[in-house]
Amino acid sequence: ISMCLGMAGVDSQDDKENRMKWVTQYFSPHTPKSLLVNDGVIALVSGTKKLHGIVVISGTGNIVLGVNANNDGKEVRASGWGPMLGDEGSGFSLGQAALKAVCHAEDGGPPTLLTKLVKEELELDSIRKLIEWAYKDITWARYAALSGLVFDAVEEGDQVAQQILNRNIDAIITNVKLVYKNAGFSDTVPIVFAGGNLTSNDNQGIYAQTLKQQLQLVLPNLKVTFPVISAPLAAAYLAIQLNNQKHHL
Repeated sequence: ISMCLGMAGVDSQDDKENRMKWVTQYFSPHTPKSLLVNDGVIALVSGTKKLHGIVVISGTGNIVLGVNANNDGKEVRASGWGPMLGDEGSGFSLGQAALKAVCHAEDGGPPTLLTKLVKEELELDSIRKLIEWAYKDITWARYAALSGLVFDAVEEGDQVAQQILNRNIDAIITNVKLVYKNAGFSDTVPIVFAGGNLTSNDNQGIYAQTLKQQLQLVLPNLKVTFPVISAPLAAAYLAIQLNNQKHHL
């Protein structure tokens, strides 16, 4: 019997050893053969059904992770540092940028449809009340939940929202290029779009489609795909490989 666990923040050997202590304690005295991986690895396998390729995740946070089966299974990542250190492309980054744009418009900057959308979404009668909303609870997910307003405004032709979208897409592309290079990819590579911001509207949302178009201009040998199996099933794929010991993990 074997199992695979995908966890956020599992990157270094120390991370894995610390988490493994918890696993051993939980299942003791019959701990199964276990594989601990970053949850990005699970997302990758959910779209490729194998441990090879690149995955871009944009949910509350953001990470770009690559595993090159043709380079001894080398695993590299970019972004995923959290909102304080660098999470461009994430829901938090999009939502925070939307609020900043609204505040700037209130100060006399470029007007934006985001003002109307934010007021409606947060039920505010004045943009000045954003201060109270923002600082009473700085949970990242609250900001990330506003990312959809950027997409809606872009669909309506709002230029300020378009600039926000473009900046975040540029950041993701920069990180994809880093992962592609540092993992040693050279041929056609599958790239999985995962996370709520990229899989909305049945994978046809403005964010995913714009990112796909821009990526193909700079890295035409990337083949965009989306999750085709669930995360638990992807973890089961890896557990089976571990049990059979047929693949380098």
